[in-house]
Amino acid sequence: MMRALVSYVGILLLSACTNGSSGSSSTIYFTDYERYSASTAVYAARNNKMPLVVYGNPTSADQPTLNAAVARGLAGTHVAPAVAFSPVATQDAPTYRTVVVFGGTTRDIICSAKPITTSANGDGPMSAAFCLDSEPLSFASGALQRLDGANDPKLQTHMASVGYALFPIANPNHADDCGPGRVSCK
Repeated sequence: MMRALVSYVGILLLSACTNGSSGSSSTIYFTDYERYSASTAVYAARNNKMPLVVYGNPTSADQPTLNAAVARGLAGTHVAPAVAFSPVATQDAPTYRTVVVFGGTTRDIICSAKPITTSANGDGPMSAAFCLDSEPLSFASGALQRLDGANDPKLQTHMASVGYALFPIANPNHADDCGPGRVSCK
């Protein structure tokens, strides 16, 4: 319970840093944890690697450069902080993976491997999910301000917010580990 409280306070502080000023770089306005569990997230990254698929590119950088920048921004945000996010090609994406879509998409199709793109140097919606096959285990959507390139600090800050939203230490929908299928609650 204490770890969950510390995690939530950390997310709140990070959110205040990124969303509290007129020059904010990111906003996470919706999250869903319907099928999320921290133990599944740890299992999915059992080799200390979390596959990452990125669709769209709101910068003028090439896609591999953006993919690497997104992976750097997500670093340390997994429930197991040593996990490295590793960009993979769509056709090579394994069962468990993190998907980031610049341009935004819905929770229902984000894990279905349908590419969605945006124009270079665009700002606007984005979505992300921790996926198991075609099902999102956790989902976040938000908005990102115009970027000055793949190495823009605004992208790093935004991706950290996204990572913490996707990989909480406990499912926020199941206080004290109480949830569907539980025989008893702590």
